[in-house]
Amino acid sequence: MIYRKPLRQPYPRETSRSNVPMDRWMAGEKQTSRGISRRMALLDRRNADVTAYMVMFEVDDLDARMTELAEAQVRNVWSGDYPAIRGRHLHPGDIGGAIVSLDQTDPPGSWLWGGPKWQAHRDNSVVTSIAGYRIAADDRQAVTTMWSLFGLLHSVTFVSGTTSTIELTATDRTDVGRTTQLDQVTLRLV
Repeated sequence: MIYRKPLRQPYPRETSRSNVPMDRWMAGEKQTSRGISRRMALLDRRNADVTAYMVMFEVDDLDARMTELAEAQVRNVWSGDYPAIRGRHLHPGDIGGAIVSLDQTDPPGSWLWGGPKWQAHRDNSVVTSIAGYRIAADDRQAVTTMWSLFGLLHSVTFVSGTTSTIELTATDRTDVGRTTQLDQVTLRLV
């Protein structure tokens, strides 16, 4: 996922879930004790207006994965359990590179996080799928090692620098190579 810095901070002093609307809470707009969201803190650290901050994986074995991660002392910073989806966010300080979201859907392929009508808005006229991620990380070797230990390197590569790339499968193959730059995120058609 990418995040763009808002023109003004929307909830300057709120620190609890009860003060953040559900759609923003589910989208990750959690407030720290300093009154700044985790994403805003990341943008400030990277001196950016737009950056990559989360990679979401749909899994069919959430409980087993979380047990393995807990045994390795990887912290869970958010849990959501609903009838159609269960999700967990791993602490980026433990896993590195980005917040990792592990989500198990029922039925597979459904995606509550997209809202109740997301499928009606799906349009494959330009892009058919996410082909891969190239995520900027301070210590790409250490992050690669952590992600590989837990089977998270599916189409994910870590790179030096500050610019992350999201590779998208182009519907029209003549568009391959086309890019769009959003500050520290490049969208590339492959």
